[in-house]
Amino acid sequence: MATNVDLGGNVLYVDGIKTNVTTTGVPNIATASTGSISVKQAVNNVNDAIPTKTELTTSFGNPVTLGRGFIGTVDDADGNTNGYIVWCSDTDFFWLKGTKAV
Repeated sequence: MATNVDLGGNVLYVDGIKTNVTTTGVPNIATASTGSISVKQAVNNVNDAIPTKTELTTSFGNPVTLGRGFIGTVDDADGNTNGYIVWCSDTDFFWLKGTKAV
C-alpha cells in the first residue's frame, strides 16, 4: 500500500531513496513498528575530549552544505567507548558526548 506524505513546504535532504524494500535486518533504517528514528552514524577517529570542526566535517561533510538541523552520531574510532550526538546550526557543529551504559 502506498503512503502519501505532505511535506507542506518543508525541505527534505536525503542521501538516497529506495523503493520496494523491507527494513528487516537493515541497520540505520527507521521503522514505524519500533517507533524509533535513525540518523547517519560516522565511524572514524575524533578527539576523545573535544571533537574538532575539521574531524566532524570529515565525518559528515561541511555544516554549511549539510544545513541547519542536520543530526548525526559518531562512534569514535569504532571503539564502542566514546559516542557523540552531533548537530548543525547554519555554519557550525555542536555536540554532546555520550556515556557508555554498563
